[in-house]
Formats: sequence, structure tokens, C-alpha cells
Amino acid sequence: MIRRLTPEFSRPVPVSSLAEGENVFDIEAAANERQSLAKRLNLASLGKLTAKIRLIPRDGGAMVLLRGALVAEATQTCVVTLEPLLTRIEAPFERQYGQAPCEEPPPEVVIHSDAEDLREPFVDGAIDIAESTSEQLALELDPFPRAPGVSFEGLSSENSSSEAPEDAAGAFSKLASLKKKLEGKA
Repeated sequence: MIRRLTPEFSRPVPVSSLAEGENVFDIEAAANERQSLAKRLNLASLGKLTAKIRLIPRDGGAMVLLRGALVAEATQTCVVTLEPLLTRIEAPFERQYGQAPCEEPPPEVVIHSDAEDLREPFVDGAIDIAESTSEQLALELDPFPRAPGVSFEGLSSENSSSEAPEDAAGAFSKLASLKKKLEGKA
């Protein structure tokens, strides 16, 4: 038996409940959901997360197009200074959902790089529009956030010297002369 985990921010919409045409949902993460999601996404905090989601059934409900727009206020940590950075994210996104493919793959699998039919499967006959929003938020976050004007140049550690590194050819010539000295002693 497969045990499914419930995401921190979850709003499943049963596909069977969708009307023809566009179905619009406005969602907002509660404080406890934002706190748990911030932990999953390694954020200092998540002050706001809202989304407007449009679900559009196609092919008699066998496929559903999700069009969304999220707004979030996340606090990340600068990777250089470790100071908190407030980031405002506004991002549109789109996904396709459909019935899960049959368990047994066809005898010959052909993958087209320009394939448009890349669907995510319905889970228990539903689409979790909040989890889709959370996944998109994760994609929108800067993986290496830095405070404005901060760079790695100029930073030094206790073991580094302020001198410029040696020329590579000079370093190899010194190694070659050391090798000759050692061979002469052997």
C-alpha cells in the first residue's frame, strides 16, 4: 500500500467537481501552513502566499489545464553575509494534469523533445492547487540569494593571503626543479 504524505499547504480540487469552462479559485496559506512550508523550502520565513488558480477541463475531464499566478513574500538568508533578505515574488505558471498512464509501458518508447503532452497525474481523482503553487514558489526562489552589492570578491579567510596567486607556469617549473633535486638525492 502506498502512503501519500499530505503537503503543508494543501487544497485538493476533485476533477469530477469541475464545471465546463474556467473554474477560478483564490487561495491563501494560513500562518501555520506558511511556517511549515518555509521550513521545507529552507526560508527564514514566509510572510505571504496567495494564488489565483484557473482550472480548465478538456477532453471531457480527461485532461485539465491549470493556469495560476502566485504572490509571495519570502525571507531568505544571504549566502555571503547571512543577513535576512525580503523577496517579493509574483509569478504566473501553467501545468497540465491528466489521468495516469497505464502501468505497463508500450513495447517501444519514443520520446519527443518537443512533446506538448507532459501531464502530471491526478492524485486520487484530484488536483492539489496549493501544492502546485508551493512547487512553483520553490522554482521561483533564488537558490543563492545575496544582499544587494555583496559579492564574494574581497572576502578573505584566515588561511588565505592577500598576495596574487602564482603564475601556473611558474608553479609547475618550481615542481619540476624540486623533482630534479629529489631524484638527485635518491
